[in-house]
Amino acid sequence: MNIAWFTVRQWADLCATTTDALAHGMVRNGHALTVFNHDAAAEHEGAPWQHVHLERSERRGFQARSLGKSAARWLADEPRSGGIDVALVDWPLLPVMMPALARLNRPVVLIDRSPPADAGLFGKLQWKTWRRAWQCLRYGRIQAATVVSDAHADFVAKRVGVEPRDVHVLPAGVNLDAFKPQPTPAPPLRLVYHGRLDKNRGVLALPMLVHRLRQSGTAAELTLIGEGDALPGLLAMAEQRPWLNLVPTVPHHDLPRELAKHHVGLLPMPATKVWRLASPLKRSEYLAAGLLVLGIDHDGHRLEGVNDEWYRLFPQEDFLADGVAWLNAITQQGLADGRTSARAYADAFCSWGASVEAMEGVLQSFSRDA
Repeated sequence: MNIAWFTVRQWADLCATTTDALAHGMVRNGHALTVFNHDAAAEHEGAPWQHVHLERSERRGFQARSLGKSAARWLADEPRSGGIDVALVDWPLLPVMMPALARLNRPVVLIDRSPPADAGLFGKLQWKTWRRAWQCLRYGRIQAATVVSDAHADFVAKRVGVEPRDVHVLPAGVNLDAFKPQPTPAPPLRLVYHGRLDKNRGVLALPMLVHRLRQSGTAAELTLIGEGDALPGLLAMAEQRPWLNLVPTVPHHDLPRELAKHHVGLLPMPATKVWRLASPLKRSEYLAAGLLVLGIDHDGHRLEGVNDEWYRLFPQEDFLADGVAWLNAITQQGLADGRTSARAYADAFCSWGASVEAMEGVLQSFSRDA
């Protein structure tokens, strides 16, 4: 099957590990894949798929729309677009691409890895685009969609009124082969967060958590990996706190080695709508790296079958006090045992294999319907 994937993701982004794993899985299953995004050709050199660079605006608020217009122009060339069997389209691109996709007359799958996460005006505009994308499924203009969790699927069904049978869950997982088990690092206690350093993700609470932990007598360090609108404030904090380490976004192939230097991975995202619906990739990456996990308690962070000794969530209002108490109670042996248990859980439940299999089921449904 010839598959075209039109995505807003760029391969250098940490969050693109999702896209990368699914892309490799589809190719391993025998499909011919072409990825369309804003990456330079060099980013995909040696990859087992074809790549098409799409132009876009660099102005915030216009990037997805301009990227979608570039994709629509590419599709307008009938000789080269006629070989597509199925189009996978990230939701920010779908509304502007829909007329061109309708003319293509091939099955279309909406890819929703996360509802809008921005706040303010940009967030309101994104929610409008998100609704328009999902209405394409509701009114039968496209054939299927994917989401990251059951809660996400329920939210879409209630918010837009789509048929549940047309929505498929592809939860976040990791390439476990990239995460090689490592010995437990020596003290001090090393905590880490990686991802967007945005204020609406709760990251500004993390230095306070470690500050209180140190005040209570536990030697601890905090590493924050990424970029975002909270970075200026974090940089100011770091000037007075040598235990606070700020690391620029690292390539995803270097992430396993960076995470393995730590003991505890942090999930500070608050219990707001977008994070309650999420299936955060970092959750699986922490576990694959053998990290204990500490976070805010809500549906987006919960996992079945985990143990409070190495995976602990607290209500947002209690996160600082109870988080400090939990961290203080962990022994060096507890860190070693937790590392083994976290990795064992990842081996059992956090592989991308299940999601690749689910995507294959979606693709094969179009083959059966043909």
